[in-house]
Amino acid sequence: MPGLDMDQVVEKSRSEAKDMATVAPSRLRVRNVSKRFGNSVALDDAYIEMAAGEIHALVGQNGSGKSTLVKVLSGYWKPDDGALIEVDGQELSSPISPRDLRRTGLAFVHQGLGLVDQLSVFNNVRVGQFKAGRISRAIKRKDEGAATTAALLSLGCGADTRMPVGQLAAADQARVAIARAIQDRRPGGGLLVLDEATRALPHEATAVVHAAIRQISREGTAVMLVSHRLDEVLQLADRVTVLRDGRVVHSGVPVMGMSESVLETMILGAEAAPLGARTREPASADQSHVRVENLTGGLIRGVSFNMRRGEILGLSGVAGEGYEQVPYLLSGADAPTGGSLGLGEREFDLRGSSYVDLLAAGVALVPERRDALGLVGSCTIRENITLPRVRSHNSRLLIKRDWERGEAEQVVNMLSVDTHDSEKLVVQLSGGNAQKILLGKWLLNQPDFLILHEPTQGVDVGARRDLLRALRAMADAGCCVLVVSGESEDLATMCDRILIIRNGVVGDELIGYRSPELIVAALYGEGGGQ
Repeated sequence: MPGLDMDQVVEKSRSEAKDMATVAPSRLRVRNVSKRFGNSVALDDAYIEMAAGEIHALVGQNGSGKSTLVKVLSGYWKPDDGALIEVDGQELSSPISPRDLRRTGLAFVHQGLGLVDQLSVFNNVRVGQFKAGRISRAIKRKDEGAATTAALLSLGCGADTRMPVGQLAAADQARVAIARAIQDRRPGGGLLVLDEATRALPHEATAVVHAAIRQISREGTAVMLVSHRLDEVLQLADRVTVLRDGRVVHSGVPVMGMSESVLETMILGAEAAPLGARTREPASADQSHVRVENLTGGLIRGVSFNMRRGEILGLSGVAGEGYEQVPYLLSGADAPTGGSLGLGEREFDLRGSSYVDLLAAGVALVPERRDALGLVGSCTIRENITLPRVRSHNSRLLIKRDWERGEAEQVVNMLSVDTHDSEKLVVQLSGGNAQKILLGKWLLNQPDFLILHEPTQGVDVGARRDLLRALRAMADAGCCVLVVSGESEDLATMCDRILIIRNGVVGDELIGYRSPELIVAALYGEGGGQ
C-alpha cells in the first residue's frame, strides 16, 4: 500500500481513531495527566486510550514527555491533581501503588533496563517474584530456574542464567529485562510498556523480540511501544500517539499505510529536508591518514583498514562476531593482544598504548553506554563538556570558569541542545540531549580520529539529524570518523563506505551508497560487496 500523505493521516485520525478505541473495552484510559517540575512543564493535559490486544506506539522527540508519562503510569512520579488513569475500567490511585501494578498486570521495561550488573541473570529475572513454600518458606530454585529459562527462551535468549548480567551483550541484557516483565503475564490481560526496550537489539534479535510482542498482543495483552525507531513503529504498531513539548498533538492515528516520512513530519511538526548520502573514494596506501593493521583481541582476529582525511567509515556486523569490540580495542579502552595504529607520521603498537596515550595523539572514543562510560550524570553540562580539557586550561591553584561556560555555550548552540542552562545536571537531560553533550565534549578536543559506537542509539529523529550533521562537519574539516553501528539506515546515510565484520575479520566492503536493505543483506552474506 502506498504511503499516506499528511492530509490523509489527519483524516484517518479523525474518522477511525475513536472508533478503533471502542472495538474492545479500553485496557488503558488516561486523561488530564500533567506533571510540572518547578517552572518546567513535562506533561500538559496528556491523554491516551488503548484497547486490549492493541500495540500502541507513543512517539516524540527527546524531552517531549514520553518517559514522564511512562513514569507516571509506573507510579514513579505522582501526576498533578486532576489526572485520571483507568485499567479495565478501574480507576487507579495517585501515585499508582506497586499493589495496583501487580493487580492490573501493568509491567514495564524502562530505558535504563533496571538490571543489576553484579547479579546473575536468574536473580535479575526473578527478583521480587520468588515463590516460597507455605510452611517452610523455602524457595524452590529448580522451579524458579525453569520459569527463568522459559521466559528467556520465549524471546530467543539462551543466556546462561548463572552468568552476571553485566557480562552479557547489550542485546541479551535487553532481552533479560523484557523477560522479567512478561514472565508472570496473564494471557488476555495486562499492559506491557516498553520504553526504548529494543534500542540495543541487533537486527536478528529484534525480529525474535518483535515476534514475541505480536504473540503477546494476539493473546489480548495491550502493548505500549515507546520508540525512536520509526521502522519499528510502522512494523509493529496498530496506532500511534505523538507528543510534542509535553502535549498530545496526534492521538491514536492508525499506522496502516503510513510512510516513515509522514510519521517523521508528525513528530517534528514540519517536513525535514533529506540529508542525502555521502560518497567518497576509499583511501589508497599513500593517501591514508589512519592505518589500522592486524587489530586482534577478544573476538577480533586481525582487522586491517585505511582511512583518508575527511572520510566517514562504517563498521558493522552480526552481534557476537566481534564488530562491537573494535571501538574499545582501537582506542585503548580495552587491551588488544595485537595490532598497530598509524596516525599520519606516527605509529603506535596498540599492545603498549594506553587510552591516555592515544587520546593525547588525537584519538577520541564516543562509547555506546553514555550513562556508564561517557558521562557523569551527577555533574553539570558544563563540567561534563570541559572535563577532558581542565588540566590544560587551569592551574593547580586557580580554576577559571569563563572558558568552561564558553565551551558549554558553544556545544549547546552547535548541536541544538534543548537547554540554555549549562549548570543543569546531565542526569536531568533526555537521551538525545545527553548524547549531544557526549559528542560535543569530544568534538571540542578537535580529534584527528573520532571513533563512535552506536552514536544515535535511543535518540529521536530531530536529534539524530543534528548528530549526523555534526559528524559530517567534522569529516569535512579533515577528521577521520569511524562509525561502529548496527543501524543500517544511519550507515547508509552517513558513511562513504562500510566494512562488514564476519567471524572477527573483515568479510566484505561496501563502497559508495548502499541502501539499508542491501547493508542488512550484506550482514548475513546475502550480497553486498563492491
